[in-house]
Amino acid sequence: MPALLGLLTLVALLAVIMTRRLSPLVALIVIPIAAALIGGYGLETGTFITTGIKNLAPVVAMFVFAILFFGVLTDAGLFEPVISRMLRVVGDRPAWIVPGTVLLALLLHLDGSGASTFLVVIPAMRPLYDALGMDRRLLAAAAAMGAGVMNLVPWGGPTLRAAAALEMPVMDLYLPLLPAQLTGIAAAIGIAAYLGQREASRLQSAPAMADTSRSVPPDIEALRRPGRFWINVGLVVAVIGGMVSGKIPPAVCFMVGTALALTINYPNLALQRQRVDAHARAALMMASILLAAGVFTGILHESGMLTAMAEAGAGLVP
Repeated sequence: MPALLGLLTLVALLAVIMTRRLSPLVALIVIPIAAALIGGYGLETGTFITTGIKNLAPVVAMFVFAILFFGVLTDAGLFEPVISRMLRVVGDRPAWIVPGTVLLALLLHLDGSGASTFLVVIPAMRPLYDALGMDRRLLAAAAAMGAGVMNLVPWGGPTLRAAAALEMPVMDLYLPLLPAQLTGIAAAIGIAAYLGQREASRLQSAPAMADTSRSVPPDIEALRRPGRFWINVGLVVAVIGGMVSGKIPPAVCFMVGTALALTINYPNLALQRQRVDAHARAALMMASILLAAGVFTGILHESGMLTAMAEAGAGLVP
């Protein structure tokens, strides 16, 4: 019964989200609560939810402060030299930009950390995509492909966990997978080139082309801090390095990084408040989705539905 209820919960959740009958935020809260009540868990549901939210609290803190951290540094102009250099290399050719995004994600994911990869690639490349009028979904797809094929590195979490579960040396597990990984890298670049060429054709047939001059409005230009570029670069390296090292919790890294970024670039209290307010909407949306996911995972895990589903699935294997 718990396994069936858990499966129906997953199916219902995906159905209402994909058919756009409910927003993900509402669905992640309403569907699992309804399933728990149907399953007869009653007031225990509140305990399940609290546990799920507690487990996700560090992740919520990390993403909220990561959004603020990179938002403040973007305001200060940290990524402008990167974007300008890439514009000079690829020009206004989407067929080059999308594969370039994959390559950037490949390099950044050498540390095996998905969080740092997406939190650097997306803020760095989004202004370029917006300047050319490219579909932002291509940015997400290219970053995901680059990070996905590099997720097999021996020091990455999935490979380490698989090696531990199989009780074998990690390199014995990784070396047979290396040809598949190289094939995946080639496939990701090839798919990205195809998507970029298709996007180039779309933009050429569009009624109005996007402005690629990258002119910056005066109010945005006033926020730039070019004199603090290398300090900001060092701050990013320190934050990501501390996170990748595993010695400092990611939430702490981004909290301290946000405080330093605000202090270094905008020492004025009013400017600090404005910069936080400017990115508060994105941070709040991310926090809301993650907390709602905590409701979902808390109910499925604490009620035993998730364990029952896993056992039922394992029981089908000969």
